[in-house]
Amino acid sequence: MTFLHYACQYGIEKIVTDLIFKGANINLKDSNGNLPLHFAAACTDNIQIIEAIINVIPKDERNICIIEYICTKNISGFNALRLAVEHKRGNIVEYLLKLYETYSLVIDNLPLLQLSSQKNDFSIFSLLEKSTCSTTYDKKGAVLIVAAENKNALLTEKLLLETDFSIEATDERGYTPLLIAASCDNIENVKVLIEHDASITAIAFNGKTILAVAVEHNATDVFKYLLSAEIMIFTLSETIAHFCQTKLLYQRNFHGRNTPLHIVAQTGNVEIFKAMIEYYHDVNIRNFDLQTPLHIAAENGNEEIFEALLKISTFSLHLPDKNNETPLSIACKNNSSKMIKFVMKDIDLISDPDKRKYYLQLSINTENTYLLKSLFNKHHLSQDIHHSNIHKDNQAYFKLFIENEYFEGVSFLLNSKNWKALLRRQPISERNPNPKSPMQLLVQFMPELAQKVFDKCIQGENYIYEFIDDIYYVDFLSLQLLARNQKDAAVEKGMCFFK
Repeated sequence: MTFLHYACQYGIEKIVTDLIFKGANINLKDSNGNLPLHFAAACTDNIQIIEAIINVIPKDERNICIIEYICTKNISGFNALRLAVEHKRGNIVEYLLKLYETYSLVIDNLPLLQLSSQKNDFSIFSLLEKSTCSTTYDKKGAVLIVAAENKNALLTEKLLLETDFSIEATDERGYTPLLIAASCDNIENVKVLIEHDASITAIAFNGKTILAVAVEHNATDVFKYLLSAEIMIFTLSETIAHFCQTKLLYQRNFHGRNTPLHIVAQTGNVEIFKAMIEYYHDVNIRNFDLQTPLHIAAENGNEEIFEALLKISTFSLHLPDKNNETPLSIACKNNSSKMIKFVMKDIDLISDPDKRKYYLQLSINTENTYLLKSLFNKHHLSQDIHHSNIHKDNQAYFKLFIENEYFEGVSFLLNSKNWKALLRRQPISERNPNPKSPMQLLVQFMPELAQKVFDKCIQGENYIYEFIDDIYYVDFLSLQLLARNQKDAAVEKGMCFFK
């Protein structure tokens, strides 16, 4: 930084003018690309300092030097006008806007309007809005859109009193000022806009209604207001609340065909969920992917909403989506023990063998030991796992546990009281004349667990010969397979059975 930079930063007008008079270079930049003009615009509201700098810029026929200088951006991409707006330097903003108008410069005032709105500086907002050097981009609508984002409803009220403002202007998402106010949870702005006849039926480009927008952005206050507002909708001859409760809650967006209930199952906002759920007659609505809100709650780990939906209806618990995933299978894959616990709490599997097998298969496919333990301990599924109970592919369930190399599940089963029953051979059948015993499969796929079984067979005074003898049925091809997979440690432990 030069002395001129420091003088501009601290707003010392006399030093600035003296340095400029003695030939200080106004074109030098600091390490962040800031000219003395940038410091003067950001750090002081003294117009005389700005004028002193501008007056020494060489004049040319087309004013190129002045134009380039006042439009110069620092490393962050900010020019003097942008910095003056950010730091709420109203006098500097007014002076620079006059320069822009004098030299016929055009600015995109929407970002500056948004910035001044965020800073709650309505005097600067008004200067920018009235400036003749703004772009032709739907200026009136853009101003109202920016105002809708601000928490202060007075600005919105003021703008709406001017007849040339388009209350249904849209931004790049197709959001009207009402949708924008809803997305920001600006309940006062929502009320003002509705009172000035903003369309409650407005739909964004993605098909989202005001309710869907409020849910997506966790706008709790606005959402509750919309479901309770007794203001009459002039064009529809009904209250806002009735319209939202009967129509908008069931209206889907364009892309995913999601209702607000699907969206809240994704966001996990329990307060909004509680406010809306009483108005749904059907909580099993399916979207484009054939998912119900229960699928989405499971997918996003929103346990409280999952539990509440399941209390209302268990219909979709085993309902597959387009990827053949059910809410329960999704919960198992995400290892959500709370969701599984809630599902298993009141379910009766003892009288339903088909459902027992489904749950058992699910525990294998997802390798969810919590589900397996729940099935085994509470619902007495040890007999289902035994080889006498056959899977639809004519495979014993315990064989599937081993062949899927579900280590934790097999370990749990082998430590149960009925471990001997699990290890007995499957009976010879026409479809499987030479069945491998569970012990042989353990040697092939899980030699570490086979070693533990072997140890259990020979501990104590009496050996359990039926399983020790079974070891000798392991064929040479099984050992070759182990070697190919480079399971050296497993091969060694497997070989120890033949000593």
